[in-house]
Amino acid sequence: MPWVHDECASLFWYVERGEWLPGLAHWDANNHLLSTVIGLMSYKLVGLSLLGSRIGSVLAFGLYAWAAWRIGGRAERIMVRWALLFALLLCPFVLDFFSLFRGYGLQMAFWLVALDGALRYAENCGSRALAQALAGLLLANAAVLSLAPLWAAMLAFCCLIVLWQRPLRWRGQTLLVIVLGAVPLALAAWLSFELKERGLLYHGALDGFVEVSIGSLCRYVLGTEGSLIEWGMMGLMAGTLAIGAWLKRRDVLLFSALFWVDAVLRIAMALALGVNYPEDRAALHLVPLMILSAAFTADALSSRWKHAAWLILPLSFLPMRSMTHWFLGRDDRTLLWPEQQIGKATALALHDHGVHEGRPIVVGAYHQTFLSVPYAMRVNGLEAVVPVSEGFPGGDQDLRLADDRFIEQASIGYTETDSRDGSPSLLQRDDSISLRPLWEQELFIGDNDAEYIELLHPDTLMPGVAHAIELDAAVISDGYLDLHLVVELGEEEGLSGYRDDVPFALHRPRWNGERLHVMRNFTARSTSTRQVIYLWNPAKKPVRQLRGNLRVLRING
Repeated sequence: MPWVHDECASLFWYVERGEWLPGLAHWDANNHLLSTVIGLMSYKLVGLSLLGSRIGSVLAFGLYAWAAWRIGGRAERIMVRWALLFALLLCPFVLDFFSLFRGYGLQMAFWLVALDGALRYAENCGSRALAQALAGLLLANAAVLSLAPLWAAMLAFCCLIVLWQRPLRWRGQTLLVIVLGAVPLALAAWLSFELKERGLLYHGALDGFVEVSIGSLCRYVLGTEGSLIEWGMMGLMAGTLAIGAWLKRRDVLLFSALFWVDAVLRIAMALALGVNYPEDRAALHLVPLMILSAAFTADALSSRWKHAAWLILPLSFLPMRSMTHWFLGRDDRTLLWPEQQIGKATALALHDHGVHEGRPIVVGAYHQTFLSVPYAMRVNGLEAVVPVSEGFPGGDQDLRLADDRFIEQASIGYTETDSRDGSPSLLQRDDSISLRPLWEQELFIGDNDAEYIELLHPDTLMPGVAHAIELDAAVISDGYLDLHLVVELGEEEGLSGYRDDVPFALHRPRWNGERLHVMRNFTARSTSTRQVIYLWNPAKKPVRQLRGNLRVLRING
C-alpha cells in the first residue's frame, strides 16, 4: 500500500530531520509521538521503507488481537464471542490504520488494553489491572492525543475506586494513579492547549457530535451515512446503556457509559472552548466501544432469552465488508485517502517521461500529493519529482495527476494515460512543451547561513507568458539540509500572490555533492509588484556549498 500524505508529512517533518520532541520539533498535530519515535528508530536501522515506517502499527495489531481475545473471552455465548472477535479484528476503516505510519493503530491497540484493564479493575480492584489500564491509556494517548477527554474521565473513575473502596495496597495504587495517570495527563493537556493556541487542532468541525463524529464513522466503517443511520447508532447506544443498567452487566455499562461520557465531554468542549468535534480517524476510539456495547448487550440478553444471541448477527457485516474490499482488489488503497496514494507504476511512468524528455519534468498535482509523489519515487529507487500544486488543475506542465474531483478540468489539453495501479489518473500534455532560454546565471554559494539567499530578480518577464526556471547544481551540506527553492510573485494589495516552494529535502535529506536538477513553471502577471527567485533557509544552518547554474526559459506550446 503506497504512503498517504500524512505519512509522508511525518517522514518529512520528523523522521528524516531526527527531531520529534514537542517544543523542539515542527509544531503540528501530525506528530503522533509514539508512532514517530518507532518510525525514527526504524529509519535509522533500515532507511526509507514502507514496511519499516509502518512497523509500529503492524506489530500493534498483535497487541490489539490479544486484548480483543481477552475481552471477547468474557462473553458467555460462543457465537457472541467469535462474532465479536471477527468484528473487532476485521472492522473496515479501523483495519486500515494497522497498515499506515500513523498513531491510530497503536492507539486502538492500547485503547483495548486499557479497556480490558479497567474492566478487570472494576471487578477485583487489583493493582495489576490498574497498572494495565493506566499504562494502556498513557500509551494510547502517546500515540494520538484525541483520547485525552476519556483519559481524564477514566482516570477519575480509577481515583474514585481507590479513594472510596480503599482496596489492599491502596497507597501503592494512589502512586500508580499519580505517576502513570495524573502527571502524563497534565503534560498531554499542556500539549493539547499549545496545539489549540497555534490553530493546529483544525481537524473536525462544530456542526454537532452526531453529524461530525458519528456521521463520519458511518461513512467509512459502514460505507453509508444519513440522519436515519446516524441517529439509529445513537439509539443503539442508548439502548445498550439502559439494558446494561437493567441487567446489572458491568461490561455493558462500562463500554456504553464511556461512549456517552465522551459524547457529553465533546459537546461541552465544543460549546465552552470551541474545540471541534472529532471526525473520522479522530473519532476512531468510539468504534470499539460501539462494537463491544452491542456484543455484550446481546450476550447479556441471551442469558435470559437463549435466542437473543442471534442479535449479534448484524456485526458480521463488518468483516464481510472488509473481505469484499480484498476480493475486489482494493486492499492496497485506504478507505479515507485513496486519491493520495501514488503506486510504483505511476512513479515509474513519471521517471520514464523525464528520461524521454532529457530534462526535469514539471508535474501538476493536487496539494495533498505534494509529498506523496516524491516519496513514492524515492522509495522505488528513483530520482524524486516534486509536483507543482499552485494553480492546479491549470498551468503549463508536462504531466498532471488528477483524481475524480479534478479530472474533467485537468483533462483540458491533456490525455489520460494508463492508470494501472489505482493512483490518481496520469494525464499527458497533447502538444509537447518547447523551451526557449531567456538567460542563464552561474551560481556559487559557500558557507552561507542567511535565511534568504536571493538568486534572481527577473522583473522584466512578460506578463501573461508562461516561464520556467531550471536549477542544476551540486550540493554539499552538514547533516540535514532544510533549504527551499522559492519562486515568489508578489501582488498588489487585495490580490493573492504566487509562491512555489521546493524543499531540497524532498529529493534527499542530506547532500554530499549530489546533483539537484529541477524545473518549475509559472506565469508572470501584470499585477505583480515583486518577482523573485531565492533560496529560503529557515533554520539558518550553513549551506556548505551549492555550485551550478540557474536558467530562466520561456514556455512555448
